[in-house]
Amino acid sequence: MFNLLANAVRFTPDGGRVALGARPNGNGIEIWVSDDGPGIALEIREHLFQPFVSSGKRNGLGLGLALSRQTILDHGGDMWVESQPGHGARFMFRLPLRKPAMAAAREVASSVEQVHR
Repeated sequence: MFNLLANAVRFTPDGGRVALGARPNGNGIEIWVSDDGPGIALEIREHLFQPFVSSGKRNGLGLGLALSRQTILDHGGDMWVESQPGHGARFMFRLPLRKPAMAAAREVASSVEQVHR
């Protein structure tokens, strides 16, 4: 969340708007951060969540969005962006309210393994 908000603030011009919202979505929650910045350039949009992809920043490695999305995926969710050049960006992610079955099963297996050591 911090990375999304920091990016939104960084790319929003003075007097622009950054918004944060959430709503229930089935068995989960959908959260978004939107801004009035320049939007996402078409040439990087397809690769935006890959490591080392960056545009318009003087410093940074282009890891923030890749790591943010991977964290969401690791928790059984998904993350995406809606953007038109010149019209801001809206980063959205969905998280389940309960742990996915596979993640819960891995935790149980890990606990059992530790007990048997």
